[in-house]
Amino acid sequence: MNKYTISATYGAGTKSTIELPESKTWEDVKEWHVKWDTVHITFKDSTQVDIKLHSDTLDVIDWKLPTEVAVYAVFEDGETNYDEEVA
Repeated sequence: MNKYTISATYGAGTKSTIELPESKTWEDVKEWHVKWDTVHITFKDSTQVDIKLHSDTLDVIDWKLPTEVAVYAVFEDGETNYDEEVA
């Protein structure tokens, strides 16, 4: 029996509305990133703010349509050969 590992990547998306501190606009933003459902913003004047996004994360993965799928052969010892993609 030939064994294969199917590797599937699924995407998830959320959206949130935030309110910047008074007198700040996106034009004032120097750097930003999102981690752990919080947007971390550094403004050009060096002030920083962390805003929780409170994202709605229930049922956000589309299990029907993966964004990427790959097939890898499995060695006789049960380990997957990730060095060579079969399909």
